[in-house]
Amino acid sequence: MFTRILARFIADATYEDLPKPAVAAAKRGILDVVAVTLAGSREPLAGTLRQLVRDAKYNEEAAVIGGGFKTDAYHAAFINGAMAHALDYDDVLHLPPLWTGHPSVAIFPAVLAVAEKRHVSGRELILAYCLGIEVYAKVSLFCGDTPHANGWHNTPYKGTMAAAAAVAWLLRLDELQVRRAFGIAASLAGGLRQNFGTMMKPLHAGIAARNGAEAALLAEAGITSDENMFEAPLGFKKVFTGEYSDTSVEIPYGNARITPAQFAACLGNPWNIVSPGLSFKVCPSCRATHFGMDAALGFREKLAVDAKHISEVECRVPNHMESVLFHHNPRTGLEGKFSLEYVLARTLLDGLPKISDFTDERVNEARVTELMGKIEWRSFVPDAGTFGAPEFVIKLDDGAHFHARVESPRGDPENPVSDEILIAKYEDCARSVLQPSVVDQVRDTIMGLETLEGLSQLAGLLSKPW
Repeated sequence: MFTRILARFIADATYEDLPKPAVAAAKRGILDVVAVTLAGSREPLAGTLRQLVRDAKYNEEAAVIGGGFKTDAYHAAFINGAMAHALDYDDVLHLPPLWTGHPSVAIFPAVLAVAEKRHVSGRELILAYCLGIEVYAKVSLFCGDTPHANGWHNTPYKGTMAAAAAVAWLLRLDELQVRRAFGIAASLAGGLRQNFGTMMKPLHAGIAARNGAEAALLAEAGITSDENMFEAPLGFKKVFTGEYSDTSVEIPYGNARITPAQFAACLGNPWNIVSPGLSFKVCPSCRATHFGMDAALGFREKLAVDAKHISEVECRVPNHMESVLFHHNPRTGLEGKFSLEYVLARTLLDGLPKISDFTDERVNEARVTELMGKIEWRSFVPDAGTFGAPEFVIKLDDGAHFHARVESPRGDPENPVSDEILIAKYEDCARSVLQPSVVDQVRDTIMGLETLEGLSQLAGLLSKPW
């Protein structure tokens, strides 16, 4: 029943279903993912992918952001998705107590590529993106945290399904075709957490975007698949969790179990793009590092003591953070993005970390490694059904200490960033790639996205490098 209900919701959705807050939230999410994609387009990974795709000379269907050229929709989704996640500066979705990963980097690149290929409107793109976020959230609640604990990377394994749903709506697939798109996408989903701290992690997002788009296009072309893939005995949930659930009577939903009718009623009620909403990053590193970043910023603001006087830093961290922050002695910039010790030390020394702080040279600075050596990690098991709030105790050589308990780092819906901060982040990212006049045009175009009859202008602006 899970697959059928979800497919029916997607096939029947209309733009009029979206409340105004959902449209506003979608434009914030799109502006942010465009920002980090532009910044990511200057990473070494992006240059390698662009060269590979340009050499292959695929059909010119969709823009490569910051690339100055077009390629076929599959590879545009692939490159743009990888670039969007290259800096780990993109949004996340939290459904406490679940870490669900990064939805937009899998969904938006797929939607943008196919939307440009099929000449759809801005309103259609907004709805497709919102549907993708909705499916990402519902699949997260259906599968729980077991796949993540088993080593699967949330973003690609769920993002592939969410991207397939979003593109399926753009293609106006009927319920049966959407179910088949899910069946195809399930055979393409994957991604292992062991690759965190390498170039492969952002590639996961690009692969999910490409595979989601391909699944929907294959379903449109008539390719068949299992039509009940989420709940089938050898289907999506069973394979990724090891647990089979008969959804004809009740459906696993986070910590609860609900009836099929209740599940149908919660789709778009409320839209997950609004509630709980996306968490936006102010630092280009794993979201789990932001708790330490916030504590360090609080220390700098309240005590204003030189970091050389710190004798010890005690981190009391929920044990599940160990599954993503496993680079305790980072040696590369990419490893630094998944190191609580590095982000905490860098923030204590210099304030809010910037894109330029995640290089091999910066991670290996003597003063940083010295301070990281004073950081002690202590894990605790959070109460059942809770995420657990990390606590940080910063001790000084004169015996004084600073204590911080961080429940919601800045950027979370409970501790939101303003439109002004989000726009400033966009402008900072975009200025390194686009001409000043184009930076403003892209911003204004996205903030008025629902008025666009087509996306060729936006795509053209985004593909223009400096």
